[in-house]
Amino acid sequence: MRFFAGGDRSVRGFAYEELSPTQTVPVFGETGQPVIGPNGVPETQTIRIGGKDILTGTVEVERDLPRNFGIAVFTDYGNAFDHFGDSLLYAAGFGVRYRLPVLTVGIDLAQPLNRPGAGPRLNIDFSTKL
Repeated sequence: MRFFAGGDRSVRGFAYEELSPTQTVPVFGETGQPVIGPNGVPETQTIRIGGKDILTGTVEVERDLPRNFGIAVFTDYGNAFDHFGDSLLYAAGFGVRYRLPVLTVGIDLAQPLNRPGAGPRLNIDFSTKL
């Protein structure tokens, strides 16, 4: 079993299953033969293969507001990796919550903190109440 991290249920601010070790593999054509680039070298692509281990966590503060609304401020951390000691990635953000009798709807905006140039990600979450 291989693990992936990222997305609205682990490290918000990163795409679903974006955090994982990668591997470079050849690109194969329709005939099953490797595709050769214009410089005579086989073309490659990088794929996510998942990690043997995963570590994720969240610190979140929620505040109830009138009319079943709430606000949240959070920071998420984590990664999927093959070797302990690989770097953790961080995201921080804020969100709003609307509580219904059997469901809470959350809308969060999260910014990756250690990915230069990466923009914020919008996450929408539906949580049932037990």
